[in-house]
Amino acid sequence: MRTPILVYLALTATLFSTSCKPEEEKIAPPDSIHILVDSNSLVLHQDIDSNIAGITFIPLQSTKDAIIGNIQKIAFTDRKIVLLEKDGQNAIYIFNDDGSLFKVLRSPGGNHISDFIVQDHRILLFLNIKKTIEFFNEAGEHVRTEQTNPDLLANSFEHMHNQTYAFWNNTTLTKVGNYRLLTFDNYNEFRMGFLPFSYETAKNIASFNEAPFNRLSNGVLYVSQPLNDTIWGLDTKEDHMQFYPGYVLEFQKKPLPPNFVNQPSNYNMFKAADDSNHSYYLKNFMDLDSLVAFKYVSGHSHYNFLWNKRSKKSMANAEELGVSKWDLTLPGNMQQVGKNTAVGYYHAYELTAWAKSHKNLKTAASLLAICSHLSDLDNPVLISIEYK
Repeated sequence: MRTPILVYLALTATLFSTSCKPEEEKIAPPDSIHILVDSNSLVLHQDIDSNIAGITFIPLQSTKDAIIGNIQKIAFTDRKIVLLEKDGQNAIYIFNDDGSLFKVLRSPGGNHISDFIVQDHRILLFLNIKKTIEFFNEAGEHVRTEQTNPDLLANSFEHMHNQTYAFWNNTTLTKVGNYRLLTFDNYNEFRMGFLPFSYETAKNIASFNEAPFNRLSNGVLYVSQPLNDTIWGLDTKEDHMQFYPGYVLEFQKKPLPPNFVNQPSNYNMFKAADDSNHSYYLKNFMDLDSLVAFKYVSGHSHYNFLWNKRSKKSMANAEELGVSKWDLTLPGNMQQVGKNTAVGYYHAYELTAWAKSHKNLKTAASLLAICSHLSDLDNPVLISIEYK
């Protein structure tokens, strides 16, 4: 059985590799897009109804076999909802598109599931201890196992093209100089390089993030991590691969200073940034067709930022985003699942509390009807937002 091609990303960097093949003609990467984040125009709450084309709520069926707490990742097939819950049973849950439970997947042999992706109606699980990719069909039936390289250290992955996958490891791989490793494995034929980081090429970096990958957008896989003001793009075209700064976030209010580069202690980095009231990128980067979205920190508070690609202007910059129709604050766990679609979830007790104080709100009749069937300990309710 052939080993899949692996692209191993240990931290954001410019792609460096050696190969026995003739040097290919270099294709210039696109110019970086700079996004100005004005931390002086912050508000506590901002409704974004005018940016939303539609919202769907999907209550997930609660059964004794599917007790879900925090959801780490959500994906959709044509007819199914797939999600990973690591905190409790470490399982993949497959729901029908109406929220009814279809199947629960646990890894063969009880191995830890570190990540999953949906690819061509298949569900692929990555077992980081066993170092295998487990292939399941949409019906949840195990199809085959692919063994990755035994030296692979990773906890997240994403598909790029054919049998090529990007892998992420969030730990320092070398003790000298805080270098990071990129490897490319072509059926165990390695091309690799060690890369230093400088303020000019990597700017402010950190080395942990369980979900660094943004879903593929126009053939580009975006990689982001806390404290890094550069969102890196990995061009995944089969004939060439480039790693380049895709978006650069320019914080007007107290950006991180250059001495935050290559700090070995993540805890100390965050503590120092917060103690000094710095502004920095945090998580949840989304590159949608119409907008860019992410969460950042300024001072001691977290903010949601929406940026319109067409007007190149900020659309929202607030601690909370909401929808006035339901007088509802959007959850802070939104993630991209389509070109212009994001999905998140509410715990059942959050919506039952909301329903008690909004039972006479006529514009929220559909959501109130869902809440009338909820108890506080039920499974979460998904919210899917289609942006304009």
